[in-house]
Amino acid sequence: ASRGIDYHQARWAVDSWAMGLGIAGSSPTEVAVPMPPPAGSPVVPPPGDGSSLPLPPAGPPLPPPGHGAPPGPPSGPTPNSKWLLIAGGVVIGVIAIVVVLVLALSGAKGNGKPTATPTTVTPTTVTPTTGPRSTTTPPTTLTPTTQPTAPEAVLISRVPISYRATCKVLAEQDKRDDFRNIPAITCDPNATVSVFFYQLPNATVMNDEYHSLVSANTLPDTTCDPNRNANFRAASTYTTGSTERGKALCYVGTDNTARMEWTDDALNTYGSIAANDSPPNRQTIYQFWVDNGALLR
Repeated sequence: ASRGIDYHQARWAVDSWAMGLGIAGSSPTEVAVPMPPPAGSPVVPPPGDGSSLPLPPAGPPLPPPGHGAPPGPPSGPTPNSKWLLIAGGVVIGVIAIVVVLVLALSGAKGNGKPTATPTTVTPTTVTPTTGPRSTTTPPTTLTPTTQPTAPEAVLISRVPISYRATCKVLAEQDKRDDFRNIPAITCDPNATVSVFFYQLPNATVMNDEYHSLVSANTLPDTTCDPNRNANFRAASTYTTGSTERGKALCYVGTDNTARMEWTDDALNTYGSIAANDSPPNRQTIYQFWVDNGALLR
């Protein structure tokens, strides 16, 4: 006789065995309720009683009509996985919208051109100091002193040491008309007299100036000593020791200035002393010429 069992009995045996082991599904849809075996069928004891369980026939048995296939894992996404997919799609959409908005704003700001970042300048607080304010004195503008030319420097070096330090270059506008562009110096030995020296190019120019003054003032050939000539009008030669040195003249000009002028034949220099006219000043002029008029040779 055949030992096979029908499908219902095998299904009942497997389900009972699974329930006994505790591996049957927990959900109502997954729990297979064992069916009682039909009458007259041999009873297969459940696992655990020492009997052996017959093996099912090879290959999956076809379910009889009216019975579905044994429950398996649910196909397709579960409700939870569906919500995860929906949420992920929403997040990706939001990120895409944000990226589009950022790119649009960047293009609207600079139209593709870089924009300068403003620099924040922190103001510096200056704490006022106490005490008197310091004032700055503007620099004093100094009128440059005219440096003597070589001939003028030589003239100054020939002036007697007693008043040489008072000598300086005579400005062009202060020179007499006949001696323009000729080296000249002026000295102020005291408050009464002023002394002038001209370095003439030759004896001819020097003598022409002298004789023109003699002729213009009709000066007599006499001494300029006020003690011997009260008019203070004269023209004559003069000597140092026993040697004739040059010619000297004296007169009072139309500007009421007493003058003495002289030549130095060896040096081709022309000297002049002037002071406001008065008897005492005439004597002062004459005495200064006697003592200091001659240049050093």
